Amino acid sequence: MHTLNRLPRFAALLLLALFLPVGPTACGESAESEHEDHHDDHDHDDHDDHNDDFDVMLFDTTNDEVYADAHGDHWDGALPELYVGDELEVGVSIADAEGNPIEPGGDYTLQVSVTEASPEGIVAIALHGDHVDIEALAPGEVALIVEILHDGEVEFTSPELALSIGE
Repeated sequence: MHTLNRLPRFAALLLLALFLPVGPTACGESAESEHEDHHDDHDHDDHDDHNDDFDVMLFDTTNDEVYADAHGDHWDGALPELYVGDELEVGVSIADAEGNPIEPGGDYTLQVSVTEASPEGIVAIALHGDHVDIEALAPGEVALIVEILHDGEVEFTSPELALSIGE
């Protein structure tokens, strides 16, 4: 009789185990949730750990090929390696957290610079509104940052983006 009373409870527990979600994944979502696009991978309410206010995309102005995309605390992609004497025109596209495009100029301005920790004299940077010209001056490695300013105040600073200059 004691074994018969345990059978319904065991069957209920077995059914519960079969229908429970597997648990959270790295992004904090259940294993059954699907990401429709890459930006969904980074939609979190915790803005202290991520700088999710803007997405910044760097692209080739001749064919619109994306070099790198910054969102949150990392870049996907990279700038191509340059060689001394090369010049690279890089388009910059900005979108707010909802994906609405922001045109540099007016209230929002763009700033691209070499980090303080990078050696001097490796590259020259000239900003032209929605694109930046990078001139390779000497061999070495530098790290670039992109900043978005709103009415002169920095609202977004990208993570560092490595750029290599060969001989």
